[in-house]
Order: sequence, then C-alpha cells, then structure tokens
Amino acid sequence: MAIDDRDPTTFLSLLKEIDVPYIPKEWRKLLVNKDPKGGSIFGKYVSKMRINQFKKYGWADSKNLLEDEKENLMSALRQSEQSETEAEKKAEELLDITTAPVPESKA
Repeated sequence: MAIDDRDPTTFLSLLKEIDVPYIPKEWRKLLVNKDPKGGSIFGKYVSKMRINQFKKYGWADSKNLLEDEKENLMSALRQSEQSETEAEKKAEELLDITTAPVPESKA
C-alpha cells in the first residue's frame, strides 16, 4: 500500500490500527520540511507521536485534537478577519483538510 502524504485516506487507517493520533498541524510541519527526494513522512510522524508531548494521546483523541486546532485557528482569525464567514473560510483553507474528516473511532 502506497502512502501519499497529501492524501489522508492513504494513512489514516494505518494510524488508527497502531493507535496513533492524527494531529494535522504536526503532520503539516513534517510535510513542509519534507525532503523532496525522500519517501513518506509516515515513519517520522509516528516517531514524533512517541515523544512525551504526544504519547499520552491515541487514535481516539484525534477528533478532539482537530477540533482544538480549528478553534485556536478560528480565534486567531476572528481577530484579523472582517467577518465570521471570512474567518471560517480562511480556517478551512489553512486546515486544508490535509485534515480530511477523521473517521469516528469505534470503541
């Protein structure tokens, strides 16, 4: 199975299987710094999720972490954008949904 770093449908199920949260902001940081000649950032991402700052989270936390990220972004945008609608539009663009909707976790 090939992983496309820009297509969450190619890696979200793997993250769920190994119980690693999907934190789009952290994924994007690795994506921006990716070596164009290198392979997927999947391994680097999983390693990053094992550090103390993130290891307390699992797949089930993904949805809440995404909502927190969106709310923080919206808060910042509300201060700089002229309307709530513009802020929402800009947040969606910035989140890009390289965040595709996180599938519901089934406990």
